[in-house]
Amino acid sequence: MQRFYMHVHNGLGTVCDEEGLEFADMDAAVRCAIANIRSILCEEVRGGCLDLRGRLDIAAAGGQVLHTVRFDEAITVMRDDDSR
Repeated sequence: MQRFYMHVHNGLGTVCDEEGLEFADMDAAVRCAIANIRSILCEEVRGGCLDLRGRLDIAAAGGQVLHTVRFDEAITVMRDDDSR
């Protein structure tokens, strides 16, 4: 198991993960990051706003960013055709 740290950067600022979480591999860490992003976005929508400009950095213990997941990569936006 490896320890990964998930730092959130969005319109409210930056929240650094000081504790980290252990995952079997990077794929598991990315799945968790996507779930965390979706949770953040759900709260934003409840407040009437959806800001997709944020990101979540997955970092090693030394602070090196290993992978970044952008908020807009964590969801699919579907709309009706506006040309009616």
